[in-house]
Amino acid sequence: MLPGGDVGGDAQLDESFSVRFHHRDQPGALVTYCYYATLDLDDLTSIYVEQQTELLVCTDPADPGNTEVWSDYSYAAVQHGLDSVEAATTAARHAAESHLVCDEVWSGRPHWGGRPRREPMMWTAIWTLLAFVLLLFHGDSILAFAAEQLRAHRAHRLDLQRERTKQALIGHDRDALVWRQLAGAADTSDQTPKPS
Repeated sequence: MLPGGDVGGDAQLDESFSVRFHHRDQPGALVTYCYYATLDLDDLTSIYVEQQTELLVCTDPADPGNTEVWSDYSYAAVQHGLDSVEAATTAARHAAESHLVCDEVWSGRPHWGGRPRREPMMWTAIWTLLAFVLLLFHGDSILAFAAEQLRAHRAHRLDLQRERTKQALIGHDRDALVWRQLAGAADTSDQTPKPS
């Protein structure tokens, strides 16, 4: 039994006590039970003992907190109707001390896909093999098609760039014409004779 730290959040009233089990088939898979006195946040006069169950996969069981890969938590109330924080803390300590066997039915693997990791690797191998076979039998025609698509894409981009350049030159000429007209209008207004 070890100190469990602050695992109950705002509702935890005193220290917690933890028991950790190592998975027998999966190195780095740990199950930790923490017991602590807690306050029922819906009924602030009710004190009980709560059990936090943590399933954790890590790369170094000697330092699970810093090498965690995956974890999941569940909570359960294990003893209700306690009169004081001291009584609940004593009950939590007793629950941790008497927890001698891991109760969790868990494979020791993360629950993040439901499938073993070999399946995605198998599909990658199948797709790679399929691509190789296609290239083997239809390689010339696939390469010719890809080259034609690339040439068409380049020609389209070149046409777009030419059109943009043409539009920019037309805009430049238009602006120059407007400025010349404005400059000419200013010059003629300067040469207009003034009445005496």
